[in-house]
Amino acid sequence: LVLTIDRNIQHAADRALRKTIETTGAKAAWAMVMDVRSGELLAVSNQPTVNLNNRRAITLQKLKNNALSAVYEPGSVMKPIIAAIAINLGIFTTGTYIDCEGGTWRAAGKWIRDDHPQKVLTLTEVIQHSSNIGIAKVALTTGPEKVIQGLKQLGFGRRHDIDFPGMSAGVLRSAERIKPIELITTSYGYGMNTSMLHMVSAFATLGNGGTMMRPYLVKERRTADMEPLQTTRPEPISKVYKEETAKEVIEMMEAVVTDGTAKNAAIPGYRVAGKT
Repeated sequence: LVLTIDRNIQHAADRALRKTIETTGAKAAWAMVMDVRSGELLAVSNQPTVNLNNRRAITLQKLKNNALSAVYEPGSVMKPIIAAIAINLGIFTTGTYIDCEGGTWRAAGKWIRDDHPQKVLTLTEVIQHSSNIGIAKVALTTGPEKVIQGLKQLGFGRRHDIDFPGMSAGVLRSAERIKPIELITTSYGYGMNTSMLHMVSAFATLGNGGTMMRPYLVKERRTADMEPLQTTRPEPISKVYKEETAKEVIEMMEAVVTDGTAKNAAIPGYRVAGKT
């Protein structure tokens, strides 16, 4: 098997995650790098890892590739995805004003709170300051049918067709059964779960001008004599967003890095888009 993994990018990802674990005291960390134009996975890092040459240290748990197979509640990284759905449908623009209620709002019988209380924000500023209230109002206005359909278009709630065992579909409620409070929490990434591959693929779709590519890990299969048997080519799945929508959401995420909650992600000399 010839993998899409780039050994230099993989090494950099492994090294960065080991340092992250040391400095934060986290139990584990995962990272994934994808070429947005092709869907190739250039790095899939799981730390801590195990030395396969030391058989005494090997356990089934340590062999699990969490970056590819584990599911989790993604949290606030869902906010740009919800914004993209609403912008693509023409329901909101990046400059639409949203009342963020000073950081505390009661909806669907529950209190919704923001870590960074604000009054009135544009949609760009909702993403920039990571307002739960702002994105909840976007989801409620857009409606469950359109929000859930938009998430399904990105592959949430189904298994990715990739050459790796143990992949999960995650959990995404249906539009018919989702309650208003569940739609609210889904808008900021709770009450649902998904894999890192789903999240990376969704953001890669934005980075690729709105076209979703099929993610893949195996570039080529060869015989024992190194003769090629099968080659995987980049394959577009669908056009999820208009190019203008993708461009606008990426610019919103740049604002998160330049003057929002992700200033630590800024790299001098590069344009960086992100979401905490």
